[in-house]
Formats: sequence, C-alpha cells, structure tokens
Amino acid sequence: MTEPNLQTIKAGETLESAKICRVGCVSYLNSKPLIDGLDEVEGVNVDYRVPADLRAQLENDEVDIALCPVIDYFRSPEDLVIVPSGGIGCAGQTLTVRLFSQVPIPDITEVYADTESHTSVALMRVILSRTFHIEPKLVSYVAKDREADGKPVEQPEAMLLIGDKVVNDAPCGCAYKHQLDLGQAWWEMTGLPFVFAVWMTKKGKALGQLPAILSELRIQNSEQIEALADKYAEKHGWPHDWAMRYMGEILCYQIGHNELMGIKQFAAYAKELNLIDELKSLTIYAGEQFKS
Repeated sequence: MTEPNLQTIKAGETLESAKICRVGCVSYLNSKPLIDGLDEVEGVNVDYRVPADLRAQLENDEVDIALCPVIDYFRSPEDLVIVPSGGIGCAGQTLTVRLFSQVPIPDITEVYADTESHTSVALMRVILSRTFHIEPKLVSYVAKDREADGKPVEQPEAMLLIGDKVVNDAPCGCAYKHQLDLGQAWWEMTGLPFVFAVWMTKKGKALGQLPAILSELRIQNSEQIEALADKYAEKHGWPHDWAMRYMGEILCYQIGHNELMGIKQFAAYAKELNLIDELKSLTIYAGEQFKS
C-alpha cells in the first residue's frame, strides 16, 4: 500500500467539513508518533481511553474514528473499516506487551491478564497454544490497581501486562524470572509483523480530510522522535533513551501489505481458538469509497 501524496497539515488548519471530527485514542507513549499535534488541529476533538474502551465508543457513535485493538475489528457486530493512516505494530520485540511468570512458560496454569487490551490477551492465547501447547486459565486483572474481582492480588503465578506500566511498574525480576515478549514470540512464530491497533471507522462514515491529517502527522512525527521523547518520556515514567528507541526503532506505525498479512494470519489463528466468531475480510477506507 503506497503512501498518498499529502500536503503538510499545520496546527490550526481546519477540516473541509464544518462538523467536529471526534477521535478516540489511547494516551500511552506508544501512540504519540501517531497523534502528537492532533489536539492543535481545529475541528478535531480527541478523547483518550484505554484500548478496551475504544470499540464501544466507535459503535455508539461517540467518536468518528478510533485507534482500536485489531481483535475488535473481527469481534464487532458493526461493519468496521480500517483507515490505513497508521497503527501500532512491531516486527519483533515490543517491550510493552509482556508475559511475566514465576514458573517456566510451559508450566503456567493461570494468567492474570491486564484488562486494558483485548488484542494482547488474544495474542498471548494464540502464542501459548501454538508455541507452548498450553491453555491456562485467564483471570481478569486490573493491573494499575493490582486487583482481580475487586480484591488485592499479590504476585500471581503469571501476569500479562501492557503499555507504560511494563516499563515503570513491572514486577520484580527476581520473582518473575521467566518473561515472554509477545511481539518477539509472534515474529519468531510467523515471520510477519504484528499489529496491535489500527485506525478504524464505521462503514459509511465520511471522514473528509481526517485520514490525510493523520497520515501527515505520522510522517512528521516520525522525523522528530527525539523531540517526542523530550516531551513525553518523563511524564510516562520512561528513561529518555528507552523512549527514543521504543518510538523510533522498535514500534512500527505504517499499515502496508505485510501488516495486513499479519492481521489476517492473527485472525486465522484466533478463529481456530474460537476467540472470534468469524473471519471477516479486511475492508479498507479509501476516501468515500471502500475496498476489501
């Protein structure tokens, strides 16, 4: 998929449409190369949520476009459309989607899974099933509060954490000496990139210039990673050099052919485990047209 020929969008420029465009997004450090500067575009309102909340916003027409977990494309009862202006993915390690275990990975019987990300939980189940041939019990875990079912939890056998908390609030390495980076495990298993989240909209939505604005922001921000680290690393509890490497080298933000192949392969594996009900074709937003 080739990049459109875009003019530079500057802060303060407006959309062609008079209506406000509502954007749902995460606030993690990993989203900054996609969205930094979007708050300054007149005619755009950005609502920050955890990944697991974004699909409902889109389905309920609370936002026009959202950076949704990839698994939700296949789980939604709505006809969603991928907007190829960018996404969050990797071709190898992620740093921030990690399984921590006190026992060797093949011996895990129960995982406390961070409730903030649907895709990461599904990816973990795929990898544990296909690579380690295990299907441990899953317990919903509010990692930021260290709670499950409203009760405090201390040092479960294994836990899946995502986002900034993996860097600034990870469990003690001496207790959890067995760790698995899910992005690296996927790459070793498939040789394909993995996409955790991608811009989506509901079929029939007219987004005007917004996809072009998002694409241009991604391109502009990719050229100023050090400035993004200066701006956000400390706020998110990241060492500056880690933040630069994370946003500039580890994560991938373009959605092209290989990324779409990775999404399709992930969906096929998820269907085998009954994590989704059906394999939907990938419908791509192209202006006011749609193509599968």
